[in-house]
Amino acid sequence: MNRSLLKNKDFSLLMAATFISTVGTIVQNTALSLYVLDTTQSSVKFASVLVLSSLPQLILGPFCGVISDWVDRKKFMVILNMISAMVIIVPTILLFNNKITLSVIYAIVITLGFIMAFYSPTSAGLIRIIVKDKNLSDAYAVNSFIDSIEYMIAPMIGAIVYSLFGLKIIFLLNGLSFILAAILQFKIHIPLKKETIDKLSLKKFNSDFSQGITYIFNNKNLWYLAVTIMLFNFFSAPLFSVGTGYIAKLQFKVSNEQFSLIETIGVIASFMGPFLYAFTKNKISLQKLFQLSIFISAILILLISLISTNFLNNLFGSYVLYLILFFIISLVEGPLNIAIMTLIQNSIDIEYIGRSNGIITTMFIGLVPLGQLFYGMLFDYMYIAIPYVISAIAYIALIIFYRRKCMLLRKHNIE
Repeated sequence: MNRSLLKNKDFSLLMAATFISTVGTIVQNTALSLYVLDTTQSSVKFASVLVLSSLPQLILGPFCGVISDWVDRKKFMVILNMISAMVIIVPTILLFNNKITLSVIYAIVITLGFIMAFYSPTSAGLIRIIVKDKNLSDAYAVNSFIDSIEYMIAPMIGAIVYSLFGLKIIFLLNGLSFILAAILQFKIHIPLKKETIDKLSLKKFNSDFSQGITYIFNNKNLWYLAVTIMLFNFFSAPLFSVGTGYIAKLQFKVSNEQFSLIETIGVIASFMGPFLYAFTKNKISLQKLFQLSIFISAILILLISLISTNFLNNLFGSYVLYLILFFIISLVEGPLNIAIMTLIQNSIDIEYIGRSNGIITTMFIGLVPLGQLFYGMLFDYMYIAIPYVISAIAYIALIIFYRRKCMLLRKHNIE
């Protein structure tokens, strides 16, 4: 890692603040889900907590990105964290009076999700602003590593603290995490001057939103990359969110403990992904890394399609092979995600970074629910290997599409 990145105080403050607030939020969401499950015994209501937390961001993300381009990002993030802390005060008071209800929990989750819809596009491009371009990929590698740690430890902490102390302590800790994150973010220096929010008007909002869409479409490097990743997520995320449970429980007949090992293997691999990127970054360009990672994943998925048929006539042996392939795929996703983040941010001019990130993030996740329905039907009605073959073919087709578009752009630029 470049030493200048380690000496970047603003980057360190941002990573620390993000880590603290994200861990606090994941801990709270885990505890809330467990609380709802304990009190209602309903898996639907249990899942609804997770769905409601992400729904505002999916719907409002593109519009909130426009606002983030108008304001002082540092002040805006500090304000959002302080508002989040204030939101947490309400359920804490209700809990001490034993008056919290499911409706209150839903209101909290939706409110924090709404705040996150503003927070995400504001913070997404901040690394680009405070880190020099030559250190950008290293910065996203560090960010990816921290994300892995967050999602590795936070659910476990949430379950343990909730079991030992209940929701009161969970809310108090999350409220403190927002306050501490705000204090750290307040110390960040952002050299870029932004327009103040008092210039907001409906006419300007519509103009800026339209400019953001036009900018992404006219920036062909960004547009083709975004479309490729959007379609990749359609064929990738649901394949594992739906397929892993199906193939493990129904095909390999694994126990709950063996199924949880698959998830653990994936977390460990994602934790190691940034180290793999550090090993490869000086040996291959980001463009080639992006394409090669998808190609390797396609080959591995084809191998999964083969073992899904239990051609070994040994369910446990097939399960072990699936674990190995799942580990490698999760490992390859580390460099792939770092390449994606760096290529995307390098393609966006800073004055468009908020609205572009808001629109692109929505593009990336917008097709995933449709993909989950699609793959749910495939696994229900098709031979088990077919969904994996479809995804592998789609991966290769997307590489060809992206390579051809890049070649056309280079040819056009030369001419």
